[in-house]
Amino acid sequence: MTDLKKFIGLIIVIGLLMTGCSDSSEEWKETASSYTTVETTQSIQTEQTVVVHVSGCVKNPGIYILSSNERYSDAIKAAGGATKDANVDAINLAKKVIDEEKIYIPSIDEKYTQPIPIVEQTNEKKTNNQLVNINTADSKTLQSLSGIGKTRANQIVEYRESHGKFKTIDDIKQVPGIKEAVFSKIKDYIMV
Repeated sequence: MTDLKKFIGLIIVIGLLMTGCSDSSEEWKETASSYTTVETTQSIQTEQTVVVHVSGCVKNPGIYILSSNERYSDAIKAAGGATKDANVDAINLAKKVIDEEKIYIPSIDEKYTQPIPIVEQTNEKKTNNQLVNINTADSKTLQSLSGIGKTRANQIVEYRESHGKFKTIDDIKQVPGIKEAVFSKIKDYIMV
């Protein structure tokens, strides 16, 4: 599409030169200016937006529309900034915002750990933003992890039922068949 616009712009310039316009340089500047404006406007329209809920220790809690490239720090700025009792060190300010996300800013008096998104059951492999709770996931959800097939998923569920919940993600290595190689593939995608 961009090449087509450039081609059309070139045709206009050639047409202006061939018609012998005495002030063709001014007309070219106007044409080039409108061409740039159209291209810029179209790139702005294709930029994705997200809607987030910013709450907790911010000056103006509420719903905000941000660019999908913005970070938690930008969401806090959009909400008027953090209050004096905010514990912004408790959250990852560099994390990109996600559509429909709630961003909670705790106070310095709160014991707070950032919530980890829980994943829905799916046959697709997990992405960076989705974690599987190994204490609650069923066999099908566990199979969505890289290196975990039906047999290993069933072993995890059986182990959990007979030995109780996992206290740390490292405890999953106690399940027969889950060795260091498999653990290294799934450790960033699981939680307890």
